[in-house]
Amino acid sequence: MSTDALFAQFDGAQEFGFSLAGLEQRVTQAASILGFDARLIGDDIDLYRDGRLHFLCEGDSFDENTFCALDMLRWRLGSDTSVPAEFWPAIRLLALNRAADRDISGYRPSVTSCRRQPTQ
Repeated sequence: MSTDALFAQFDGAQEFGFSLAGLEQRVTQAASILGFDARLIGDDIDLYRDGRLHFLCEGDSFDENTFCALDMLRWRLGSDTSVPAEFWPAIRLLALNRAADRDISGYRPSVTSCRRQPTQ
């Protein structure tokens, strides 16, 4: 199945809590499934893969940085691409929340957050 088809099944159907522990668990689990290491430093979240920094989500509150990290992981899966079965568990974690006022689509990151690190 494509990412678009998988997200169509889950977007708006999931309900996530917004506790600090819940957000930490959601971003670290999704990152781990997709082969990333989410490093949480205060309110900031850095996403590493193979020991190299790929995404920085910093400069905002923890919940905004969490949604930035989830959005970057969702972007990393691509659009309308085939998703390997081992990544399917991440789809639920990356799905848009039922609470429309707090989902990824309503989030607009500040200039300081959500930066992709160039890879060499």
